Amino acid sequence: MNPRRDKIIELMTRCSVYLSTQNDEAFGIAIVEAMSLGCIPLVYRGGGPWTDILVENEENGLCYSTSDEAVEKIRMILMDEPS
Repeated sequence: MNPRRDKIIELMTRCSVYLSTQNDEAFGIAIVEAMSLGCIPLVYRGGGPWTDILVENEENGLCYSTSDEAVEKIRMILMDEPS
């Protein structure tokens, strides 16, 4: 079952981070939508989200190469620590 759009927006506005786990995504419109709702995107270092949305730098979001690195970056965001 797909949630209604208003429910998605309600949930996303309460989130701090959006974790994208697809390592071969072409662009990632969901990432852009999450950013527009205030989420910090955390994307795999490779593919469209890294090259097209974050423009290969961590100014507009964060990236990871391993699951351990993703965990550490989520922890950093939730603890509000500087990168």
